[in-house]
Amino acid sequence: MALLFSASWMHGQTLIKPDVVWTAGGSVAIDSISPDGTEFADHSAIWTRTGQKRFTLTEYNGGNLTYGNPVAFSPSGLDLVGVVGLSSGNALGVWSRATGTLTRVIGVDRLAVRNGPMLSADGARLMVGLAKQDNTQPRVRLLEYSTGRVITNFVAMDYGQYDQYAFSPDGTLLAVGGPSTVTLARAADGVALQVLPAPYANSVRFSPDSRRLALSFWDGATNRVRVHRVSDGATELDVAVPLVVVPIDFVSDGTRLVVPDLDPESGGIVVKVWSIPEGRVLQTFTGHNDDPTLGVVLLRAVPAGDRVLSVDSNHRVMVWSATTGALQASSSSPNGRVVLSPDGKEFAVTTLPAPTWGSGTVSTTFRSTEDGSITSDIQAAHHGWVQSMAFSPDSRYLATGCSGGGKGIPWGQGYLEHNFRDRTNDSRVQIWRVADGHKTAELIGANAAVAAVAISSAGVVAGGSADGLLHFWSLETGEHLNAVSVGARIIWSLSFSPDGSRIAVAADGPGSSTASIVSVPDGNQVDLLETSGDHFISIAWSPDGRYVAGGTAAGTPSYADTRLWSAETLQRVRTFLGASLPPGDMPGMDLTFSPTGDRLLIGTWATGMRLMNVADGKMLRLWSGGGDTFSPSFSANGINILVHNPDYQYTTTTLGAVTSGVGALEWYASTNASRLYRCVSECNQVVVAATSPDGLYYAVGRQDGTLFVARSPVVPWLRVTSGNPGGAQVLSWLSGLAGFGLQSATLLDGGGDWQPVTTAPTKSGAQLTVSLDAVPPGARFFRLFKP
Repeated sequence: MALLFSASWMHGQTLIKPDVVWTAGGSVAIDSISPDGTEFADHSAIWTRTGQKRFTLTEYNGGNLTYGNPVAFSPSGLDLVGVVGLSSGNALGVWSRATGTLTRVIGVDRLAVRNGPMLSADGARLMVGLAKQDNTQPRVRLLEYSTGRVITNFVAMDYGQYDQYAFSPDGTLLAVGGPSTVTLARAADGVALQVLPAPYANSVRFSPDSRRLALSFWDGATNRVRVHRVSDGATELDVAVPLVVVPIDFVSDGTRLVVPDLDPESGGIVVKVWSIPEGRVLQTFTGHNDDPTLGVVLLRAVPAGDRVLSVDSNHRVMVWSATTGALQASSSSPNGRVVLSPDGKEFAVTTLPAPTWGSGTVSTTFRSTEDGSITSDIQAAHHGWVQSMAFSPDSRYLATGCSGGGKGIPWGQGYLEHNFRDRTNDSRVQIWRVADGHKTAELIGANAAVAAVAISSAGVVAGGSADGLLHFWSLETGEHLNAVSVGARIIWSLSFSPDGSRIAVAADGPGSSTASIVSVPDGNQVDLLETSGDHFISIAWSPDGRYVAGGTAAGTPSYADTRLWSAETLQRVRTFLGASLPPGDMPGMDLTFSPTGDRLLIGTWATGMRLMNVADGKMLRLWSGGGDTFSPSFSANGINILVHNPDYQYTTTTLGAVTSGVGALEWYASTNASRLYRCVSECNQVVVAATSPDGLYYAVGRQDGTLFVARSPVVPWLRVTSGNPGGAQVLSWLSGLAGFGLQSATLLDGGGDWQPVTTAPTKSGAQLTVSLDAVPPGARFFRLFKP
């Protein structure tokens, strides 16, 4: 790990690889919970219990983790195993839980992985269900986990389930269901010990003490549940069940078996607890008593306590006592998943959106198996494009607005003719706590896509929607305070005055494009700054309260400019001219003032980014090359600039595999336009980005409805307190970064030759300081490096 800064021009900045602080997304669905219960994994990432994405799992040869095939933590909790989908077939990938990196790939001979990986309790062996690409010749393969060596293959059923193969809890045995038999074998070498007659077995389960094996199978006439003694294969229980597919499991003591069945009186679904030694029903749970054609799709005995978890096809989750049949916990999982934690103390329910375009949200809730109480609740972000976002002035909260319908508000010629008022299935403003990603509020009131949000210093949240309504909510309570019409069809941009008493609004619509100032929250006073045929699409209030700047996107031939008005007189002070654009090009424009209010940063479509001097309107800097520059924002020190570059094309290499993509976030120094850092891995498909007022975080909203907050790669934690290149330097940093060694180099990019600085730092309060009396002229950059 390295922390970088320059002694000459970075003026007290740290350049680091940003760590994702928290992530919320529309694709979070639990596949596996870590053995210690602190994290979970889905098909693409490792997450904390608070919904923070720790790592996105790296890809292999352009392949992705395949959706629908579960991933599994190893028993040690150190690894994660999943299925990688490749153009030539599939493979098993092993990722490090500590870093999220792919550490090795277990090939499966270009076979399709039909059912996910299962590891033995000791972590020594792995089973996975395979078939040819055309789904013929199904098999279950036994592998040595540490090396990927193939031990043997078992013939499997044509169309099977994950429950068709299992390791015994003590790790010594395995069972695999085939077309006509179930094979009981040694886990060490796959040698068969028993071949039990059980055609079309759909579930095989070992007892907790590994002494019994239960099978659910179709004998040609009816479905049967049979329990065999492992030592000699003797039958201990044989029950006919009028259901076709029956999940089964042993209760914790191993002498009882839970089996779905039909209630002879009502005809509904019940679950019976059978005594294996006595051959009789001890208890019947009737909580699923419903349409018998639905059935029970998941049945698991809870390891801790005498409880059973069952899920029916109506997506109802129930935890009940195997002794009394009393219901202890219930939940629902529409179109979702249910996972029981390894220790059995919790179950996780993921609610996925309905299988219709752009509708619904995703949430995952952890509940106690004892009483059903919520132990952790993870809400997803929007299920359309995250179109707008804004930090609160104190950097504690983040507001996000969604465009709805799974699409962003379109740009380009004719965009005003689109009607967004019908896209109400996700027209929401959500409030997130920056520290941990907890969603504190979902604000109700907007009935159309939300293209602009802002938070005032007085604790008022504003949201501008596509129907021309400006909404106000209380940040503290979430109460909807008011809705004000501004006359135009779409409110593109909002900016509060420093004291929060007024808000500047850029709104656009056929014949009604306006830049205006509205009183908060009553909306009684509306002062027009300007109204014209131009399209006002961005607005910003200067931090010193003196000015309001508005950006336009003119018609054809396109000519974008920015107007500056006095916030006191409401009169235009000057115009910052843009640049002529090719005919038919519709620019967008984002504006932001520097923290001191003396500079204005203008981002555009197609014409590049400009830094303007507010006092005289002169351009201080132009980022050459043109292209799109969105969502520019200053850091707290007024030096660093974050900008979204949607056109940047990148290629990355992981374990020799090449992955390409488009889109990046970039950080520049406003002093000389030098690029400080570029983020590409999490920064494609970005719609909007923002820097927190304290400069410590940045936030990104994407097209897939996800958003994440990360530490800024350039933050004011290290200081250059004196000196110039070739002279004395005094460098200081927080004492919390103890353990890092200071190094110097002549180049920042291109692999500079970093050399250690041997001068030891001294501690003063919370700071570590090193004084370098004679720095070589070429030693322009410094970094804190931790081996």
